[in-house]
Amino acid sequence: MNILIAPAVFTHEYSSMALLSRQLIPALKQAGHQVSVCAPMPLSEEASFFPSPYCREPFHLFTLDYGRSAEEYLYAAGMLRKGFLREDLKYLEQALQKTEPDLVLNLGRPAMQILAEKNQIPVWSAVHSSLYRTRPFPRECLDDLNAILKDLKLDQVLHLSDLYVHSPKRVAFGPVQMQPFSDDSNLIRCGAVLPAQESVQLSKKLCIYFTETHTSAHKLHRIIREAFLGAPYEVYVWYPGCRPSKEENLHMLSELRQQNLAGSFVLIHDGTSFLFNTAMALGIPQAIISDGSYERSWNAAAGHRYGFAQVLQEDELAIGTLYETYRIVCSDDRYREKAADAAEPMHALNGLNPLLQAVNTL
Repeated sequence: MNILIAPAVFTHEYSSMALLSRQLIPALKQAGHQVSVCAPMPLSEEASFFPSPYCREPFHLFTLDYGRSAEEYLYAAGMLRKGFLREDLKYLEQALQKTEPDLVLNLGRPAMQILAEKNQIPVWSAVHSSLYRTRPFPRECLDDLNAILKDLKLDQVLHLSDLYVHSPKRVAFGPVQMQPFSDDSNLIRCGAVLPAQESVQLSKKLCIYFTETHTSAHKLHRIIREAFLGAPYEVYVWYPGCRPSKEENLHMLSELRQQNLAGSFVLIHDGTSFLFNTAMALGIPQAIISDGSYERSWNAAAGHRYGFAQVLQEDELAIGTLYETYRIVCSDDRYREKAADAAEPMHALNGLNPLLQAVNTL
C-alpha cells in the first residue's frame, strides 16, 4: 500500500509530530508499505520526501491563561492564517498528485483535512483529547479557515474538531485514562511509539528534553547548568539550539537520543505527547514544564492528576523552581509507584500494532 504521512512540524525535526513520523515510517516500511512524507525537511531516508512550509513557534495572542484552545494556539502558530493554509494546500496537493496514495496519515495539518473533504481522499487523522475540549476563543481564529472552506464550497466550522468529523478513522496515542473521547466509534488507540524496555534497570541518570519550548537556548543552558552541574548522577540534555559538550556530569547532546530515556529515574520535559507517552510507557516519573498550549497543558494536567508528574509553568521557569520541581518528584516514592501503574495500560495498547493491523486490513 502507498501511504503519505503529513505531519505538522514546528521549526525543527524534533518537534512532537516529526518524532512520531520518524517512528511510523520504519514500522510501516517493515509491514511492506511504500511511505512518503510531506514535511518541511526530510525525516527519514526510508521515505520519499515532498516539501511543505514550516509552522512557526506559536506566540501568546489573545489570552495568557493556561490551557488555551486548539483554535487559538494554531492561529498563533500561523496554521489557520489564509496565507499559510493556501500555501500548505498547494504543497499537499502536489504531494498527492505525485504519490497517488492509497491512504494519508494526517498528523495535525488542518489543510490536509480540507483536501480530504474536497477530493474525497482516504485520510486517517491523529487526534488528541485536548482538540475536543470546550474553551472560549476569539472567533477570528477561524475566520480565514472558514473563508477558504466557503471558497471551496465546503461546510464551515464552529470548532477545529469539526474538520475531523468526516475522517473514516481517527488515531489517538495513549490510554483512555489520559486520552478520553466522548465518541470512540472510529478511534484507533495506540500505545507508546517506542517499545518499553522493561529489562532496563533504574540507573543514576536524569534526562532533560525540551522539543517545543518557548524559552531561549541561552536561558535554558544557564538554568540547567546552574541547577544540575556537579550533581552525583549523569544528566543528559537536549533542546532546540543545544550545543554538544560535556562538563563533569552534564551531557549536552547534539540530538534528542530517545535511547537514553530507558533507566532514567526522572524525565524533565515540556509536555509534548511524544515524550509524555514514551516516559509513561517506560514507567518514568515526570517533571513537566507546561505552557498555555492546548496539548502540553492537557498532558501536564493528566500526569499530575494521575500522580506521576509534577508541573511547573514555563513562565515560572528558573534555577530554583526547576530544581524544586525535580526534587519533589525524585524524593517521593509515590511518583515512581504511580508511574509504574500508568505504564500498564500503555503496554496493553501494544505500541503501533493497532494502527498497523488496521492499515493491513484495507
